[in-house]
Amino acid sequence: MRAWAAEQDWLTLERLPAYAPELNPVELLWASLKKREPANPADDHLADVADTTEQGIRRINTNQQPPGHSSPTPA
Repeated sequence: MRAWAAEQDWLTLERLPAYAPELNPVELLWASLKKREPANPADDHLADVADTTEQGIRRINTNQQPPGHSSPTPA
């Protein structure tokens, strides 16, 4: 493959970094959603799953803390 790619003047290959979820903002969103909202909701309709996901995203956007979570005391 490398030899073939080297022969192609129209093709440029770029090395991609290893998987780094901490550098991809959507991975942090999904991680937060899976911790709080049901990861595998037993809803019968896709609209119900979408509603649950949207509620989770709104929770994250408003920075609501989960029950029992204590916020750091300001210094």
